Amino acid sequence: MPVEIRDIESLKALLEAEPDLFLKAPWSSSGRGVMRTRDVSEEKALQWADGTISRQGSVIAEIALPNLLDCASEWMLQKGEARFSGYSVFHTNGYGRYQGNEHASQQRLKEMIEQTAEADIEPLIHEQKRMLEKIVAPDYEGPLGIDMLVTAPGEVNPCVEINLRMTMGMVELMGKS
Repeated sequence: MPVEIRDIESLKALLEAEPDLFLKAPWSSSGRGVMRTRDVSEEKALQWADGTISRQGSVIAEIALPNLLDCASEWMLQKGEARFSGYSVFHTNGYGRYQGNEHASQQRLKEMIEQTAEADIEPLIHEQKRMLEKIVAPDYEGPLGIDMLVTAPGEVNPCVEINLRMTMGMVELMGKS
């Protein structure tokens, strides 16, 4: 599970136990607020985190998982209801920065996710809808994307992050309509 870090001493202790982390700025876009600690010196990671904590109040730390596929569910929220718009599969670099979307039909994108995860994705989408309508839809209207990933053992992380904005996956979907 991600951990919210509010001071550098806590991050130092976490880095001693787990040197391969993704550090995320709580407010960022397209992976620009993401740093993978294995790729930089500890000093640089701590400096970046200290600046982020100063500006945003905290930094989110997650253990890096060996992922096979980056994907998302795309939604429109309106009048307390979450409407599923479709799937997106996208590419990131080793630093977690967005590189581009897979251009394929919705059926093919769903197949890619299900084949990689070796599981039916529909129950997860139904649960995301339920949770969005319970937690987010009462207070937000507009496009929303839930980033997910499929790990090397084939497990789905159903919510890496929630983007309360127009995502590149939604732009891809809109271009097909």
